[in-house]
Amino acid sequence: LLASEAGAHIMHKNFETQRQCGAEVTLLEPAQLASRFPWLNVDGVALGTFGHRNEGYFDAFAMATAMARKARQQCGSGAAALRLAKRKLCWRATWSSTPPARGPPTW
Repeated sequence: LLASEAGAHIMHKNFETQRQCGAEVTLLEPAQLASRFPWLNVDGVALGTFGHRNEGYFDAFAMATAMARKARQQCGSGAAALRLAKRKLCWRATWSSTPPARGPPTW
């Protein structure tokens, strides 16, 4: 991960949190980043982190697959079902407790 000067304090906090959780992470300055990753443009980069082990990952494909499966279970399949699923997701994301009187958005 990379951070600009404006986000460097957040990068430091995140780095410390990762270390406390057992991740093997290195905090790198621009010169260190350029040396380790010569193809990386470090213009405007203040800090970077590199995870060696235990820092975790996010599987976007698995998340999208799970969301599509759930949408099919709740709404069926086809274009109408996708519109309904989108409406339900936005409803949940926008109004997590009591929805406003006007109801969910329509697309």
